[in-house]
Amino acid sequence: MPGSPSGNVERSAALNFASNSLSKAQRVELISLTAFGLALRVFFALYSGYVEEDAYITFQFARNLAAGQGFVYNPGEAIYGSTTPLLTLLLAGWMALGGEPVLGARLLGLAGAAAYLSLTWAALVRLGVPRVGRVCAVGLLACAPRLAALDLAGMEQPLVLAFMAASAWAGLRGRWGWAGVWGGLLLWTRLDTGLWLALLGAAAIWQRRAAGGLRFAGAAAGIYLPWVVYASAVFGSPIPHTVTAKWAAYAHSGAVPIHTGWKPALDAFFLFRTTHPLLYISLALSAGLFVLAGWGAAALAGGLLFAAYGEAALGVERKLALVFAAAGGLAFWAGRRPWAAAVRWAALGWLALAFAGTAGFTLRTTAVTLREVQSVRHEASLKAVGLWLNRHTPLDARVLLEPLGYAGYYAQRVMLDEVGLVTPAVVALKRSGVTDTYEALDALRPDYVLLHCDDALRWAERDPQPENRLTRAFRLAAEINPLGFDPRDAETRGRNSCYQIWERYP
Repeated sequence: MPGSPSGNVERSAALNFASNSLSKAQRVELISLTAFGLALRVFFALYSGYVEEDAYITFQFARNLAAGQGFVYNPGEAIYGSTTPLLTLLLAGWMALGGEPVLGARLLGLAGAAAYLSLTWAALVRLGVPRVGRVCAVGLLACAPRLAALDLAGMEQPLVLAFMAASAWAGLRGRWGWAGVWGGLLLWTRLDTGLWLALLGAAAIWQRRAAGGLRFAGAAAGIYLPWVVYASAVFGSPIPHTVTAKWAAYAHSGAVPIHTGWKPALDAFFLFRTTHPLLYISLALSAGLFVLAGWGAAALAGGLLFAAYGEAALGVERKLALVFAAAGGLAFWAGRRPWAAAVRWAALGWLALAFAGTAGFTLRTTAVTLREVQSVRHEASLKAVGLWLNRHTPLDARVLLEPLGYAGYYAQRVMLDEVGLVTPAVVALKRSGVTDTYEALDALRPDYVLLHCDDALRWAERDPQPENRLTRAFRLAAEINPLGFDPRDAETRGRNSCYQIWERYP
């Protein structure tokens, strides 16, 4: 409130930070929150060992790029199948120096997490948010289960959040040129974050009129333009091929007519069609705050909502996040008014319980679950599949499969993926009406086929001999089944780690 002790403290904090002078208490607060978040992530990574399946798709692109084969998944096939060019390039440089990709990706993730935690805190200080509110907001990012689980899992998520925070921080200081630089790097990291840049561009115009908007847009375009030129020249489009593949899948699921319109426009539409819907919600709320309270609150709210809720996958995580958000709301409310000490301590107590509960859930439940996923599905199953293919198949073997990450990386063979992410032939078949992998066997003519154990049984029973497309041309070569899954049993536990490798008859 203007004129209140709380308001004076807020203005004093903002002025101190504007002059790059932090008090000892502020430094302790910043270091403590950031260190807490980083320690939680390191412990999580060491305990669970978890690395995302899709991370190994990026690792494959980076390995081929480091080896001088270009930005490709299968050598000799220029496909824009990676949605994160910047992470791919950074990992390629790391691997060219002899670095191991998982360690490199985790170091980048750790740096990204440190950046978005500290920059969010800095933005809160500059906005004059009191200590209770800062601790709540940054603490939410520090120990949100999904963020702690995935920041060191090999994906681009922490870099995305770091560039979002950096662009917001630069804009908050009125440095719209630098905001555009970070925004351009954000596009290099993940193209569907263009909605965030649109919001910041509106904020630049709001704050500095046309001059701010032009500086922001010019810097962002200048940074991203080289990749647009490269992708257009090498791949034929600046839109990832993964979008085209998903377009074909959605078209045949009835989302849009198959034969409609101009392909680049449809690709652009499906780029946003496949974005997590909660991102739209966070940006819509941000736009409302932009109108009511100015761009700083809008950008901050959008980043926090996207980070905390946009990546949540489990219902229990969403519920926990809402409890934490309620605690944060009370903390902001109590921190901005001269309440009695008892009320403030009650708010801090609830906040402490929310911290403890969230961190406990992260370490005890999410980490334990993903440790089992890593051990059984990733290591004992998908990695084992890739190693078997590497040791028992010819170098020019063509493998049809769905899980492209671990298996494809360790096999080092030509991969035909069922979705079509790196296989234009699959997309072409879907566009022609052949959407079933079983029906595509004759057209694709793979040397090996990787199937879930119950899928193989279903395929074997689909058509009688000798018309059956699987058993007519393939024989069972190996089964990877670490949990002893029985495809004839109604119990489905173990299905996701049970695979059969079928090889074509000589």
